[in-house]
Amino acid sequence: MDPWPSLWILVLTLLEQTLPSHCTYDVTPRITFPYSDPSRTFTKFSKDGYWNYSTLFLGEGKLYVGARDVLFSIDTATVGSMELIKELRWNATEQKIQDCSFKGKSKERDCSNFIRVLLPVNESHIYTCGTYAFSPTCAYIDVRTFSLLTDSNGDPLTEEGKGRCPFDPSLKLTATMVDGELYTGTTDNFQGTQSIISRTLGHRVALKTEPSFNWLQDPIFVGSTFMPDSEGDKIYFFFTETRHKPDLLQRMSLSLVARVCKSDVGGQRVLQKRWTTFLKAQLLCYLPEDQFPFYVLQDMFVSKDEEGSVFYGIFRSQWFRGVSDSTAVCAFALPDVQEVFKGQYKQLNRETLTWSLYPDSPGPRPGACNTEPSMDSTLNLVKDIFMMNEAVQPIGKRPQLVNLKEQYVKIAVDTVLSTNSVKHKVMFLITARGFLHKALRVKAASYIIEELQLFPSPQTVYSLVLSANKGFLYIGSSIGVLQVPLSNCSAYLSCGECVLSRDPYCAWDIQDKACRETRNQPNMDTWIQDIEKADASSACAPPPRPRMFGPVATPEASASPILKTVCSNSLVTLQCQASSNLARTSWTYERQDAATMPGLTRQGTVLSFVASPERQGLWQCWATENQYRALLVSYSLQVSQSAVLTSSEGQQSQMDTAVKTYWSELVVVSVLFVLSIAVLVIFAVYPWSQRLRSRRKVRGGGPDEAGGEPGSGLEAAPLRKGPVGNRSAQNLQDREQAGGSQAQRTPNAQAQAGI
Repeated sequence: MDPWPSLWILVLTLLEQTLPSHCTYDVTPRITFPYSDPSRTFTKFSKDGYWNYSTLFLGEGKLYVGARDVLFSIDTATVGSMELIKELRWNATEQKIQDCSFKGKSKERDCSNFIRVLLPVNESHIYTCGTYAFSPTCAYIDVRTFSLLTDSNGDPLTEEGKGRCPFDPSLKLTATMVDGELYTGTTDNFQGTQSIISRTLGHRVALKTEPSFNWLQDPIFVGSTFMPDSEGDKIYFFFTETRHKPDLLQRMSLSLVARVCKSDVGGQRVLQKRWTTFLKAQLLCYLPEDQFPFYVLQDMFVSKDEEGSVFYGIFRSQWFRGVSDSTAVCAFALPDVQEVFKGQYKQLNRETLTWSLYPDSPGPRPGACNTEPSMDSTLNLVKDIFMMNEAVQPIGKRPQLVNLKEQYVKIAVDTVLSTNSVKHKVMFLITARGFLHKALRVKAASYIIEELQLFPSPQTVYSLVLSANKGFLYIGSSIGVLQVPLSNCSAYLSCGECVLSRDPYCAWDIQDKACRETRNQPNMDTWIQDIEKADASSACAPPPRPRMFGPVATPEASASPILKTVCSNSLVTLQCQASSNLARTSWTYERQDAATMPGLTRQGTVLSFVASPERQGLWQCWATENQYRALLVSYSLQVSQSAVLTSSEGQQSQMDTAVKTYWSELVVVSVLFVLSIAVLVIFAVYPWSQRLRSRRKVRGGGPDEAGGEPGSGLEAAPLRKGPVGNRSAQNLQDREQAGGSQAQRTPNAQAQAGI
């Protein structure tokens, strides 16, 4: 057992938790457009009762859409509109639906006809396949009538779609039509456990991979394309395999590219009706700083121009690095892929399921493109020698874009020519959250020009089709189809914003003083654009003028301040919003930096403070990005000493909802606080004062004042009854006189009164 794969995975697992990234991948989108933002609009198409708009094919002036149980023909000839031309219903038969339900599938979720293949056969017909209630079925569509071809009885002409379309609508597939022949990569059994790459239709023999040879190991197909080649035309397939090896700590994913030759006719005795030119190689996508891998391929787009073809892939890592949604975009040049397929092979030992280097030997190369069947000896080697020894390295040996905060699911790439005749590759990426990112790589740095929210809530995106000529993206989702313009230069209102955007589609027209699209513009000599540096300070600086013409207006001078009148001691809130997420905002007071002023509170870009006469004057909010400083908003603050603003201070001040005075509330709270303290003091002092008065009365009732003698019964009365009033004192004197006379007559009565 080879211990190195296990050790490698263990190292990667520890690496993702212990090593910090040597490079900061700050790819925050510069501008965010929320859903239904009027400055970044797009067109939506959907029809009530239909879902899963999964398959798109863009024809001449028309967009064909395959959804659940239905196909649509949509007019796209008019820019910015999608009008339904015709609708074609294609439901599974009731018997197929019953069989699907009987096999344990959900009748509502699984047992419909999900259209998964929609490809042109020729100018007049389209080939389509659907899951057809877990019974894949294919048919032809007449483009002129947009209807299924029928037999003499009027019934649709259908054929079995096994091996061309998956049974399960949730499984991925890829399909490419080349000269009337269909090349597909999909599963071909009900359980979805057996995958094949096949060629069907046409007049030649049908070919497919042999499952028993382990040419494919649980592949998940994401794309395919046809590439003309002087050494034989080829079809490339892109997919991810999962290796089940007992010496691994966990299942390991590998991103791969396979190719077959268009001229392949299969073997005569060996590999009959099987591919004889099947080869595959690994695609590498990793961080160059610490070799952190991204090996799970999510999507692939082929960019073709006169300079050559480049494969752009979205890769996800099966290991987490701080967050779980990190993805990378790697690009592979076609010559690099071709060079790997010309190199050495690996040989599979079927007993130990291990790979070893296959030594070069004279004779025909296994998997070479031939117009005639290969020799049996060569074909026997193809069974075990189909993996290339070298892996395909990405362009620059590093990703084009790494985003540690987002998971991308779909990609399209457009080639745009800037005003200085430099070609730029603009990447359009769909996130799992349902956002569209427009990204660019310039001089080893990645930028996200903008992000656009496509749906009010996250939706599944199935298809992404680029129409470079029309300047639109077509996005198929679970709830409808979107037509999104590649750019909207009118959203940039100033020269600085237009240049800072780095948008290759946009440039600042000096004469019209507007940001305009560069596509199909014959003369752009006076247009301003700086994709490489985005130096708006230099590009948008006004030209020098003689003094006789006076000073040139600056953004600060041209901005009219907003009059804001508030009451003294009220809370002032000044709003400021920068359109760019990369801009740094700052405030000035009377053209001086307000950052060091006491009593100011900042929450994001909002400034708050208590109004006072010392704070009235000019307040300005500035945005600084890439050393370019622009004024966002100005306030002329006036502070009134009166509690209520008079009508002479203007209607705008009275309607200022941002000013709120708390003077009356402060007075009420203060009064209540004072009353509460007073009540507490009264309750605390009252018992003490009562005890003090009682003690004074006791002292006032002694023998010196009342004339009584010590030990008489008059001393005890105040202690039993409490303080004595005036009337009680008079009664007491009468009793004393009566008691004195009685004491003279009967001395024994006096003794009884003292008891």
